Amino acid sequence: MRKYIERVMKSKNLTAIEMKEASELMFHEQTDAEDIKSFLIALHEKGETAVEMASLIQVLQADLNLKSNGAHYFDNCGTGGDGSNSFNISTTASFTLAAAGIKVAKNGNRKVTSSSGSTDLLEELQIPTTIPQARFEDELHEKGLVFIFAPAIYPKLKQMSAIRKSIPTPTIFNLIGPLSNPLQLTYQLTGINNPALLHEYAKALHLLGRERAVVLSGEGGMDEASLHGTTQCILLDHGELIPFSITANEVGLRESSLADITGGTPAENAEIFHSIMDGIDSPYQDAVVFNAGIALFIANEVETIQQGVKKAREIIQSGKAKEMYEKMKMTVLQKIIETKKTEVAELLKLEKPMDQQLPIYSLADQLSNSEQLRIIAEFKRASPSKGMINDQLSPIDTALQYETAGAAAISVLTDRTYFKGSFQDLYQVATHVKVPVLCKDFIIDEVQIDYARIHGASVILLIVAALSKERISELYQYAKYKGMEVLVEVHDERELQIATSLGAKIIGINNRNLHTFEVDLNHSKTLMKNAKVDSDVFFISESGIQNTEDAQTVSDAGATAILVGETLMTAENIHKVFNELSVEKREVTYDKS
Repeated sequence: MRKYIERVMKSKNLTAIEMKEASELMFHEQTDAEDIKSFLIALHEKGETAVEMASLIQVLQADLNLKSNGAHYFDNCGTGGDGSNSFNISTTASFTLAAAGIKVAKNGNRKVTSSSGSTDLLEELQIPTTIPQARFEDELHEKGLVFIFAPAIYPKLKQMSAIRKSIPTPTIFNLIGPLSNPLQLTYQLTGINNPALLHEYAKALHLLGRERAVVLSGEGGMDEASLHGTTQCILLDHGELIPFSITANEVGLRESSLADITGGTPAENAEIFHSIMDGIDSPYQDAVVFNAGIALFIANEVETIQQGVKKAREIIQSGKAKEMYEKMKMTVLQKIIETKKTEVAELLKLEKPMDQQLPIYSLADQLSNSEQLRIIAEFKRASPSKGMINDQLSPIDTALQYETAGAAAISVLTDRTYFKGSFQDLYQVATHVKVPVLCKDFIIDEVQIDYARIHGASVILLIVAALSKERISELYQYAKYKGMEVLVEVHDERELQIATSLGAKIIGINNRNLHTFEVDLNHSKTLMKNAKVDSDVFFISESGIQNTEDAQTVSDAGATAILVGETLMTAENIHKVFNELSVEKREVTYDKS
């Protein structure tokens, strides 16, 4: 590292090979922190070049397995750190661009100098920001917009945090955020707070494969096109760099001061966001349409920036941008999974309880050779759709009544936030009954399976809608390794295909849409009717089964069992409900061809 420090201190630019080696040394755990600090300071004093910025990005992305599917993706992201404390202009503009049909992969982070960064606002708006990288292109295909939380993509950057905080000036790491998008972009709009770097930054975008982009710096170093003063720009057009400047008046907008577009906390910026989405005319909306208009010009959606501004305004006023926001809002399932990630992190910090080797009972055995539709009875205090259902029942007493009434298995909710359950509930039930106990939770990590087994579960639930195909396979195999059975829950034909590809023998069809929590028994009928599975697969119909007619409907469609929670938790007579739901089972032969 010393040779690169000395070279940079002599104001000599590094070649791509040299910068890549220096970058690798920076991330090497054996490199002295003081050397890294000296290198970053010297690099800043010399002035970072396009080659140096692009080379650092290439080292960061070396392990990402980047590939292009030929799609044209767009990012509008600024460096931040301009001290303007403006509201989240580029984040708000991204909804307008996506509503115009542009595939927007919006890179972002938490607050830098303002009170609310892109990620802070999105969380306030209940929009997912922790989508795994493997899902980015799927999200773009399905919705046209994905938000990327940059620190989650580059864990190497965490080790730079302490060093960067010890340096009083900006470093190259303050510049590379907008360059670091993990997708291969065609188009980009980037604002930087140092107009002297416009050319170098545009060249860096070219080196990283952007075909068409604008790098701009607003009045006073604002990292957005500013409504006051002049915005300096460089247009990158297939390798050619074209400088130009622009003002708000030139594109038909009112000039407004920086104070007119000041932001605040995430909650305050969310109010500004909603006012823009509602079409309220204001300097806030002007700032969004100015920047969105430039973006539309970059993406060849219009011939001039003025046309882009007009089109952006029309998209907002027509309600299309708001429709895109509604489309992007976090579903119930996504909210639960976000909470579950926090719970998993807590579990991983704890020392696991001692495994008491509680017995395992087979659910498949319970479901075999029965002439009646079997019932998996659930202990569930609450749910997101119903709120509190019944918090007065004892897990032990209820489970014993279920067992006496003839339950094939007992399902116990262990999610504490949304269903008010716990692993203690699971343990109490498992130690008092001699039928299989299902751990009903949103399982995303092996540690949850460990806790389920330790607390007596014989069966776990894996929800296809909550997991990637690769992740559900890993968790399925881990549960089998632990000697447990797996109930794989599906909601549509694509998910059913994933379940069968796992070799799942117990498949639950949830009649409740986990994204909206609406219930429709036709899901069970349709999926079982069209199922192409082995004859030894058991189908369990879940949710919305309240009476004999419902039970007979899913039984006739081919269900081996039903999972019943709320109906039993609110029943005055559990045995009576069992008698009503224990209808005759219909034999169904599935066509595997």
